[in-house]
Amino acid sequence: MWIDRFLEFIPGPLDLLLGSLAAVVMLGSVIPIVVSCHGWGWRIGDTRKLFHFLIFSGAGALRYFGSIAMVAVYGSWVALTVLLSVRRGSRSSLFQALARPEDEDARGFNVLLSTLSTALGGVAAHLLLGKLALVSYLVTGCGDALGEPVGIRFGRHPLPLRLPGLGRRTWEGSAAVFCASALSAALALNLCGVSLERLSQAAFMVAAVATLTEALSPRGSDNFTIQIAVALTLLALGL
Repeated sequence: MWIDRFLEFIPGPLDLLLGSLAAVVMLGSVIPIVVSCHGWGWRIGDTRKLFHFLIFSGAGALRYFGSIAMVAVYGSWVALTVLLSVRRGSRSSLFQALARPEDEDARGFNVLLSTLSTALGGVAAHLLLGKLALVSYLVTGCGDALGEPVGIRFGRHPLPLRLPGLGRRTWEGSAAVFCASALSAALALNLCGVSLERLSQAAFMVAAVATLTEALSPRGSDNFTIQIAVALTLLALGL
């Protein structure tokens, strides 16, 4: 089964065409939006999460309407674009909108780590779930994207976590992750044909696991860990 799902990543001519077209359309619209928001004075945490949300949403839409091979082509173009922005460093307006200043010399590394985590998590989620990996994509894209902006603005109560590699986590930010994860999981499960009877329980469990995973994941790794945690949760629920 895993071998069959892995072979689905190999694109045909139509996959190459449509995946590339989707990447051109998304990157051509997302990059100007993110760069403009950065120019208007948005926090880096906001602009990088906006990029995260929009790119993941594009991947989710492409997966629902198309093939995983199209998503692989789309993701390859996105990864290449991010790689080129890191190579250009401060000369790239996209890099400036994605790289946290506080990371200093590790700014480029952390952007690349986040991109690699996304790719590996997406591949693993498909191998585990097939079409149902849409849930992992949307939960990671929406739930994780909301936690940092909410935590920065409204976080007043830190979580009692003292693990190395973790940034500041707050109850308010985690609550935002939970709510966004539950809603996006419910949407994805419904799109995948899961019955309403099972949907609510599954969405709650997925949201709880995604929130806990996000809170415990070292910086740059949560795009991988959340996708895997969501996939394993769905498998444990028999979906």
